[in-house]
Amino acid sequence: MPVADTAGVSVSFDGVRLERITKLDVSLGKAARLESTPIGAGALGAGAAARRALRQYVPGDVEPPTVKLEWIGTAAFGAADRGRVGQLVAAWSGGSITGAAEITDIAVSLTVNDVVRGSVTFEFQGF
Repeated sequence: MPVADTAGVSVSFDGVRLERITKLDVSLGKAARLESTPIGAGALGAGAAARRALRQYVPGDVEPPTVKLEWIGTAAFGAADRGRVGQLVAAWSGGSITGAAEITDIAVSLTVNDVVRGSVTFEFQGF
């Protein structure tokens, strides 16, 4: 079975293809857990240790997926782009994620005698 690699990474936002991508992180969203242990829950152990209850949980809300990408070269986004919403299409060997997304964070890193580096984080809406 072939292993997915980053050779085919392609990202566009609002119809504009982003270039010189060096890293793409995709988080599919974290699920919250809500404790639902009943008052009369069974105890674990025996004797003095029997006071420990086996906690029970139910699923809670799920956070939306996020995509963070890093690039080198001229900044693809600036301060005016914060909060901008558009269609994000990210594809790689073996997967992809597409949908309406908001730019939630932009950073630029400037190191002496090095290339300009930047990053942007997108959060999907209604995914």
